[in-house]
Amino acid sequence: MHEVADLRCSVLIWVGIVWVIGWVAPVSAQQLPVTTTPGPPPEPLRRVVQPPFALELFFDDLPQGGVGLVRVLGEGLRSLTLRVFDEEWAGFAVGDAHYALLAVHYSQGARGYRLTAQIEDSRGIFHVIEADFRVTVGNFIRSEATMPYERAALLDPELEQEEAALLCELIAPVTEPAWLRLQLPLDRPLSSPFGEFRRFNEEHLTRHTGWDFRATIGTPVAAMAGGRVAYSGWLVLRGNYVLIDHGAGMYSGYAHLSQAHVVRGQRIHPGQIIGRVGNSGRSTAAHLHWDAALQGRWVDGVALVGMWLPWSGG
Repeated sequence: MHEVADLRCSVLIWVGIVWVIGWVAPVSAQQLPVTTTPGPPPEPLRRVVQPPFALELFFDDLPQGGVGLVRVLGEGLRSLTLRVFDEEWAGFAVGDAHYALLAVHYSQGARGYRLTAQIEDSRGIFHVIEADFRVTVGNFIRSEATMPYERAALLDPELEQEEAALLCELIAPVTEPAWLRLQLPLDRPLSSPFGEFRRFNEEHLTRHTGWDFRATIGTPVAAMAGGRVAYSGWLVLRGNYVLIDHGAGMYSGYAHLSQAHVVRGQRIHPGQIIGRVGNSGRSTAAHLHWDAALQGRWVDGVALVGMWLPWSGG
């Protein structure tokens, strides 16, 4: 699966060209088990104090495709807005603090960046605190795959660009948070990982926007969290697809379904069965392709589910 436009929706052909230049021998897509149980509240790794407020970062470096948590503390705190990657990111209150989630595109340049926190106090006065951090190269693998002859037409780059453009529009809106705890959609083995560089039929190049779960047709698929259905229907590549808006710019998508049990606009409860595993669209075998997006960027959903989040009750 792909993205188009800017770093949130990169041009597919450009990504493929870059990958050809750096192509190495493919390796196995099998990954070591990844824990998805958030631990106890961690201590921030960095703290910048500028009275009356303090900016705390729960990360040092962020890998491509990663998500970082930011917190601001202080008396009279009214609102928080982050500015990073030349974009603004809205924060939200949890108790006496304000938090924000920062997502890194999997093609974001690996180098240093500056994060600016714009903080409004109870008198309407704005304060600014800055901190530097680095984006590091993601641990992405490379693999080969074979698309059956009867589905080879689905390797058309124009189809990918059209579907990616539609998805970019769908995951752009930022609504009110509608989730607390996050969970994996299936209790099944993970296979093709997020961000994977994949070559189909020895020539067609693509990036993997999510994780794959090995499962048989008909296996129930659960929602990652509560929210509202942003899309439920057929996509050329993803087949039967459900996309859920969890609020705060967070989305999850479920592809190649044999059945979808929800409709657009429907309210979703945490863990609700939203469909069943299938082999629809551009798929080589029965499995679930699971996307996670934040602020218009595809991110590593397994790492996201495993994060400690202050609103999760952890």
